[in-house]
Formats: sequence, structure tokens, C-alpha cells
Amino acid sequence: MNVKRQALITGFVLGIASLPAMAAPWLGPGDPRARSAAQALANQGTGAMVTTWPVTWGDIKEGSDKGSAHPYLSFEQQEQAGRSFRGEFSLQGQTRKQPASTDFGPRISADANASLELQWQGSVWAAGVKATYAQKPLDDDESRLDGSYLAAAAGNWVLGVGAIDRWWGPGWRSSLILDNNTRPIEGLWLDRNISQAPDNAVLAWLGPWNFTLVAGQSQQRGGRDDENLAAARFTFRPFTNLELGLSSAVIDQEPVIGQGTGQGTGTGSTDEKREISTLDFRFSPTIASRTIGLYAQALEDHGQNNTADRPWLAGTDWNTSLFNAGQQWFLEFTSDDTYSLGGYHFFNQGANLGAIITRAETGDESASTATLSYGQQALGGWLDLTAEASDKKIQTPDGEQDQWSVGASWRYRF
Repeated sequence: MNVKRQALITGFVLGIASLPAMAAPWLGPGDPRARSAAQALANQGTGAMVTTWPVTWGDIKEGSDKGSAHPYLSFEQQEQAGRSFRGEFSLQGQTRKQPASTDFGPRISADANASLELQWQGSVWAAGVKATYAQKPLDDDESRLDGSYLAAAAGNWVLGVGAIDRWWGPGWRSSLILDNNTRPIEGLWLDRNISQAPDNAVLAWLGPWNFTLVAGQSQQRGGRDDENLAAARFTFRPFTNLELGLSSAVIDQEPVIGQGTGQGTGTGSTDEKREISTLDFRFSPTIASRTIGLYAQALEDHGQNNTADRPWLAGTDWNTSLFNAGQQWFLEFTSDDTYSLGGYHFFNQGANLGAIITRAETGDESASTATLSYGQQALGGWLDLTAEASDKKIQTPDGEQDQWSVGASWRYRF
């Protein structure tokens, strides 16, 4: 554990010792049911920006007050956003360290994980310490504080320090700039709390808007040096059914993470300093009394002159109400010839069932992967089960992976 990380731990401990009782004031990525519910609010022209995660509970409450409150979001807000002490213990395990495909859902980054998380929230301050032991992780970092933070609200802004997961973009399978498929960035951040429209008549056309600024270090694997990174994202909703997003990042070392696989992505570069930016949108028109989402994201690497190498993704998502329950579907394409069709079935009693089929084509080579997930209450907590199978062995930066894998995660809140 380096000096920077030791200082971070000390800061958390000292900060918590001086705080009144405070859970996280935001809803992070990794919960498809929560995202589907948040998008349902956004489709009404209310609620949070749904292409920038985490989403603050203040933003969700603002949208629920203006639109139709979603039962699941109300339940999670009651569970997570109260001014009190809260904790969570979790166990995770899988047979393959790295999944063949990625998505917005939860992730496991080692053979096995055990985590203990303690959180407090007050009217101004919020803090959390999450200590994790990982067995045989990809980056050999067995002890980690991912998910720990100290944050304070000032007016309509939240200033924080720590390492929390982020997802920037409208995609369900991947993002071209920041996502939650690798370890989060360690550093400082500034987020707008509630996406209110400007009072200024000249800027009123922007509609509700949000802004996020992150500065810190990405956590590399395999003994590589960390990357210093500064990134910003601005989103706004000029029309009820249109959300636009602009992101920019400056990275001062060569990235080792490829497109759609983690925080600080994009195509590779040998430059010591990279500047990348993305432009994305989510348009949600109503067709035949049903709202659908159309979305796209494109990345510009300012060190690359070949426009043919500019990555992009595009897709559509929609909801259905079948078998007295709700479903979320998506179809997504990326410029590296990857196609994904996915769906989630949300049982009325709270259980979730998910399935994603992905096909990737590279030159004359092609590979298909099917992923199944199921979650329900078990043993007083929540159990997630996953299974993944490919039609051939998968080549990754960490070597050849088996054609199939299974995983399980159990969380207990107290």
C-alpha cells in the first residue's frame, strides 16, 4: 500500500470520527432495475440525468416529486438515503477473473472478494469506508478501499474525495470514456446535486443540466504505473425527450485499458499525454403510446489523425409489461463490430432475471457470448448468480480465458 493510499485511509478515519451519523447520497451504477426506473422518470421529462452515474438521491427525489414516483426507487431511497448509520457485508466469487463481455450490471474483479462497508449520512456530510480483501485479483492488489468516500454538500453542489464507480454515457453494454467495469478512479470530484434548469432567461433553453468534474489517478493492473487523469462531463435536457452529454478527459500516461472495458477507455496511444472527448445523446420519443430510447456516443482522440479509428456506439432501449411484470430491453452496436442484445425481467416480488447475447467480429474471427444473471432475496440478504458461456476460448490482455464461467455474490445490509 503506497503513501497516497495510506493518507487516503487516514483522511477517511479522521473524517468519520468528526461526523454526525450519516449512507451514500447517490445511486451508483451496477443496478439495472434502478436504471430502468430512473429512465422511466426521465421519459416523463422529470428526474435525474440518466447518462451520468452515480445519480444523486436529491435529483431522483426532485423528479419523483414532479412526476410519478417509482416504487423501486422509493424503496431504495428509504433503504440507502436516510440520515443514519448503515452497513453492508458482501461475499463474491467466480470461476473466471475477467468476463468475456461487460455491461452496466455489477462486476467481480477477482476469484473471490469479501467486503465490509460502513456508511453515515447527515444533512451536510456523508462518508463511507469499504474495506475489501480480494483473492488472486487481476492487479495483485489484495487489500483495497474501492467504494470509500468522504463528501460534503454546499448549496447545490457535492464535493468529495475517494474512489467510487462511474458510468458516463447512454450505453447499456459499454461506455467509451468511463464505466464501472474496472476499478474506480481515486481522487477528488465535484458534482451538481440537483439538475435544475437555469434561472437566467438567456440560458433557459438548456433546460435541466448537470456537471461533474473528477481529478485523480486510475488504478492500473500488473504493476503498471497509475495514470493521472482529469475528466469533466456536462449534460443537459433542452427538450423533454432529449438528453445531450459532452465529456472530456486528459490522461498523462499511455492507457492499458481498451474500448468499453473500464475507467479511462478509448483506443490505445503511445503519447505520454492523451486528450479525448465524447459526445452522446439519448432521445426518447413516444411511438404508438410506448416510449423508446435511441442513443449514441462517439469518441474523439485528439492525438489520432485517422478518422476511421474513431470509436462509436449506438443503440436502442425500450420497456414492456408482460406476465404482470416489467421488462427492460436493449440492442447495442459498437464500431469494433460488436453487437449485443440484452433484456431484464423484474419480478413483482423483487427478483431480477437478465440475459445478454454478444457477438464480436474481428477480421475473419468472430465470437459469441451468452450471459445469464438472476438475483433474489436469500438468507436475509440479496443473492446474485451469473453464468457466462462462449463458443470459443476468449483472448484477453491477461491471457486465454475458459469458454464458460459461473459466479455468485451475496450482500447483507444492517
